[in-house]
Amino acid sequence: MQLAPQNAGYGYVLAVALHDQGQREPAMQQQPFNRDVRLALMHYLQQARQVDTANALLESLRQLNPYDPMLQPRPASGS
Repeated sequence: MQLAPQNAGYGYVLAVALHDQGQREPAMQQQPFNRDVRLALMHYLQQARQVDTANALLESLRQLNPYDPMLQPRPASGS
């Protein structure tokens, strides 16, 4: 991160590495508006059954970019 802190790709890789070490928040603090970092954190939170926190993060992402197709509600699958 010190060589290219503005590089969003590095932020994502750092976030994954930090998660693997049991640390989630540092990556969000370093690049709070990095979409990929937020999506990865959202996924990790869902895996950890922290659904409310994941939903809050999803809502904050929607506020940043309301037209992002990855953040749109999915239609309920039914029979």
